[in-house]
Amino acid sequence: MLNTWRIGAVLALASILGACQLLPADSAGQAQPTGHTHITSQQLVHTYTLQEQFYVSPVLRAVKPSTRLGMMLDARDLVDLQIETKGIYEDGSVSSWIALDLVWSENLSRVYRADFSRPVLGARIRVAQANAPQFVFMDWTLTNPELPFEDDSTLLQAGANQVRQGLEGYLENLGMIDRSTWGAAASSGCGYDVSKYRTAIHHTASPAGDAGNYDQRIRQIQSYHINGNGWCDIGYHFLVTQDGQLWEGRPVSYQGAHVGGNNSGNAGITMVGCFEPGACDTSTFGPLTPSQESVDALASLIAVLSSQFGFEIDSSTVKGHQDHPGASTACPGENIHNRLDAIRSLAAGGVPDGGGPSDPVEPTGGAVVQGVVFDGSVTSTPSAAGNLRLDAATIVSSDGETRSARESDAYWSFEVVPGSYEITASADGYESSTRTVVVVAGDTVWASIGLMPVEAEPEPEPEEELETDPADPTDVEQEPDSETEPEDENEIPEDTPEEGTDGSLDSSSGSPVDTGDQSIPRDEEPSDANLPADPGLPAEDEGCSQTGSHNLLMALLGVLWILRRSTRQGCPLS
Repeated sequence: MLNTWRIGAVLALASILGACQLLPADSAGQAQPTGHTHITSQQLVHTYTLQEQFYVSPVLRAVKPSTRLGMMLDARDLVDLQIETKGIYEDGSVSSWIALDLVWSENLSRVYRADFSRPVLGARIRVAQANAPQFVFMDWTLTNPELPFEDDSTLLQAGANQVRQGLEGYLENLGMIDRSTWGAAASSGCGYDVSKYRTAIHHTASPAGDAGNYDQRIRQIQSYHINGNGWCDIGYHFLVTQDGQLWEGRPVSYQGAHVGGNNSGNAGITMVGCFEPGACDTSTFGPLTPSQESVDALASLIAVLSSQFGFEIDSSTVKGHQDHPGASTACPGENIHNRLDAIRSLAAGGVPDGGGPSDPVEPTGGAVVQGVVFDGSVTSTPSAAGNLRLDAATIVSSDGETRSARESDAYWSFEVVPGSYEITASADGYESSTRTVVVVAGDTVWASIGLMPVEAEPEPEPEEELETDPADPTDVEQEPDSETEPEDENEIPEDTPEEGTDGSLDSSSGSPVDTGDQSIPRDEEPSDANLPADPGLPAEDEGCSQTGSHNLLMALLGVLWILRRSTRQGCPLS
């Protein structure tokens, strides 16, 4: 009985400790970690949780342990913004709130950053409630600052020289704007990667900017990469704006920083703007499809790079970011990715691209339906404390349009004409749900959808088999630790387990316990990262999941049952 007590104590302790263990990153309804997300002011007030005068984000999971949070944003005026972050360390502990430092600004464009004392597996941000209406959009990333390139000294060139290098001769005929013209900051410590044999197509997932002001947007992106992410320069080699203008980024003779693990020999080209309909809206980000002028410029650049470096133009050498091995991102956005075959054909001198779908610009009298997808068994609304977003959900409108919920906060949107629509959301492990919305001209309607987990079918309990002595069918063997039979046949033994249980610490076999585990809720390469449970609420600041109290209660009940049984049989506890 001593061993039984010790085993019971170990089980109880394991149950208690299990309540605070890391939760799997691939739980139902959760997307893979991306370490990057963006949000508009309007989306923030509907999708972040309001706690103590702050809007608090869901947890953004890092692709790999990260030491820095970088952010770029556009403000509406010059007011100071109060933005803080809280990190989840590898051991499951949680940092205090850390203020983000403003490290670059130009007019209303800004770049912020915060450094953690040690690597984090995820983080959340919070924005002062009073500041929420004072920014247009923000984009933030969990990353690690680059170390200067260490190799033969001939592969390094001083930053001052890099910015004054000028365009390679074969690029001049493209009408490209060079670094010195758009006011690039000097780079530092970038390594040479002279030979290119492929290209990667991206989008910046930022507002496109305005004609005559594109250079400011590009300077902001460069500062985000240098001062926010800690890179040696802007990550892309070339940028393309909606007016069809080409811009020189990081000199093409240096290795880029745009597809983690696949940068060698890879020329990075990005379209400035956001071209993922489910993640961006035209009112903030501008047109969600690339202009024909920008597509033509992109194809011309690919053709020149192919000729200069001698690679064929096909699907193995001209890829979207998302097409590279291990990538977990929607980049370069659906409205560019769907046109890559036509862009390759145009670059190779084939049939000119006839253009993609028309820009989803809000039609006359148009409207927007938007929302988030969340676990309806955890909270009744998506903004309630402790909510769980299902950022791997799929949303379908009755007009045939489909969206994928955005990583990190499960946001989606449709631009529609006035009328009645059925919006259906679904996610692995959850029952689908549909709601009907009616919109009139100019409406912006929120239609968030809560999904309920699929209930597992309980397995039938095995029938208890009694071992008998073949020589005496009436002689039933007792298990070693079973209660002794009462002398009085009318006496009922105490502590008899209820029907359907075996008196152990576990629930009956075949009835899995619903633990209610929650995974912790765009452009770096993925690696599976297990995170502690959502640390946003005071009760969860130690990284425990919502099942912690349940497990603790069950463990304590198990210990009490063992103590009672040991006492009745006169078994010492030590």
